[in-house]
Amino acid sequence: MYHSKKSKLAKGFCCRKRPFVHQSTAAAGEFSTPDELSSPRSYFAQFFDDDLFQHIAEQTNLYSCQLIEASINTTVYEITSFVGIKVIMGVVRMPSMNDYWAENTRS
Repeated sequence: MYHSKKSKLAKGFCCRKRPFVHQSTAAAGEFSTPDELSSPRSYFAQFFDDDLFQHIAEQTNLYSCQLIEASINTTVYEITSFVGIKVIMGVVRMPSMNDYWAENTRS
């Protein structure tokens, strides 16, 4: 018998109204709050450091050589700016993609 993907997904995920019980193995006193809070940028830099952006730029240029047989010569600054734009676009919601670039929505 043929079952559609939709019916399989519907059977696999079910919403039940009952309290969530976490199954963490961490002890209650294992984590502590930091002495001072860092800026959002410093938290971001813990996961996305300069070496990662350098690697992304190099791999982007390599991929462009493989794809179009020419390097697009992107820089770390361009990749960092692109990621920053994507983060902001994820936080600030606009009705359409064009609204991010419209003159009247710039501050």
